[in-house]
Amino acid sequence: MANKSDLMEKKIKTNDHNTPYAQYKNTEEWVIIEHLLNELETNQDIELKTAPEYVIGYLVEKLRNKDLFKDKEQLKTIIKGASNGLGLRLNVRSR
Repeated sequence: MANKSDLMEKKIKTNDHNTPYAQYKNTEEWVIIEHLLNELETNQDIELKTAPEYVIGYLVEKLRNKDLFKDKEQLKTIIKGASNGLGLRLNVRSR
């Protein structure tokens, strides 16, 4: 199990521009998602087990993927899964 210093080292290593999502850094979507995730982490509503750069980049990429929303059946499946509490695999704590 990783300790806090290991996790900090992982975060520092992923802050460079070599992540697969570096192209999305400093976009409007990135800034908004980063702010919201920071807020959720600060409130201890979620705990990310992956470096934030990867989570934020993944979400930005998916939001920008217009093909995801062209397929109406796929979109219905995503919405249905989200309404059933599926899809997000974040460690969510109730208050």
